[in-house]
Amino acid sequence: MVDSVTKENLSKRQLEVLTYIKKYISENGYSPSVRDICKGCNLSSSSTVHAHIQTLVNKGYIKKGNNKFRTIEIIDDEKMYSLPLILDINLLKDNYTTQYIKMSNKMFEIDNKSFILKITDPLNNYYNNYLIVNKQDFYTKSDIVVLSNNNEIIVREYNNELINIYGKVVTIINNIK
Repeated sequence: MVDSVTKENLSKRQLEVLTYIKKYISENGYSPSVRDICKGCNLSSSSTVHAHIQTLVNKGYIKKGNNKFRTIEIIDDEKMYSLPLILDINLLKDNYTTQYIKMSNKMFEIDNKSFILKITDPLNNYYNNYLIVNKQDFYTKSDIVVLSNNNEIIVREYNNELINIYGKVVTIINNIK
């Protein structure tokens, strides 16, 4: 079995059960039954599996519906994304880059539509900073957004009159290594 989970505070067997649950959900779209876990982890006792499940619930790794079949959900599942690094406004417009930076969704609220924009214009207040930006369908007044105007990147608070918005700024980083 592939060990896709590296969490602390779990025994080897608990980690194996958690990894199996994650793999099963990923492959099937729904959670495994206790018997599936028994079979997948080579455990003969369903009460042992119930104990491992309860421990994983207590430690905050999964949640489970009360006495319901196949209701295990993974809590706070970490995902890694390769975010495109945009160094030029033309690359931003064309949505093309050859450089990517791997980031975890545990660090920032990101998804597969997020990107990193390096501000290279010395006249921009965010010069030499990296902005992690999420593309969204809607924005609120408190959101800081990235937009373009006459081939210039503008970072400002959202209002209803703005056009050419590329996304919401999630965070600003001074340096990425």
